[in-house]
Amino acid sequence: MRGIVIGSILAGYAAAASAQGIQRQPLNLPFDAAYMVAAPGETAPLTSFTMGSTPPTLLLDMPAGTSWDYWYSSVGSTWRSPSGATFGVEYYTQADQDKLWFTPPAATWAASEAVGNWSINAVHTQVELVMIYGVGAPIVWGRGSATVPFSVAASMPGDFNQNGSIDPSDYGVWQEAYGVSARGDANADSVSDAADYTVWRDQMGPGSSPGAAAVPEPLGLSAVAAGLFAGAGRRKNR
Repeated sequence: MRGIVIGSILAGYAAAASAQGIQRQPLNLPFDAAYMVAAPGETAPLTSFTMGSTPPTLLLDMPAGTSWDYWYSSVGSTWRSPSGATFGVEYYTQADQDKLWFTPPAATWAASEAVGNWSINAVHTQVELVMIYGVGAPIVWGRGSATVPFSVAASMPGDFNQNGSIDPSDYGVWQEAYGVSARGDANADSVSDAADYTVWRDQMGPGSSPGAAAVPEPLGLSAVAAGLFAGAGRRKNR
């Protein structure tokens, strides 16, 4: 909302300046940086994401000295899928001084994600100097754009921590997600259960990784088995 209000005010200033013939030509102010990261607030560059994971995030580092609260009138991005379909993200999900993070809504990403090479066209329009009281100060517009590529790969069943490999560390993720969330889902049924453990175990294969044979069976299955044995013992005593 704040961005909309600021944009409306600046648009009014621009119209007034244009009417007086004192608006200057736009300056070329490219982004200091524009690249993909794992989530809002992150700054480590990424170039590849996995199907079914959280939506990718675009980081835009605005021109040096930019204060996002006052000095830009509009900034946005158009995401282009491998098939050429597009959707726009016009509002940042997080901001910190001159850095803006853009993440598509989960529903938008779920409906659009596809394996292949993506690109994002990002643009900004920054106001350098605003004529506040209608006299003396021209408006200087700074404009910039950037194209940011990234790719989306098919997920590997059993790669619960999304690190691109099936290894013992995935077991811990599955164990935490068991019966709680879909993060340990390997068979696309949106739940984490014993069937997903089986997929991971089969992907690992016997002796395929150091310590693989030492991986314990699911806690939930052990508890169920213990309960069955205890019940059988009680019936025999009676």
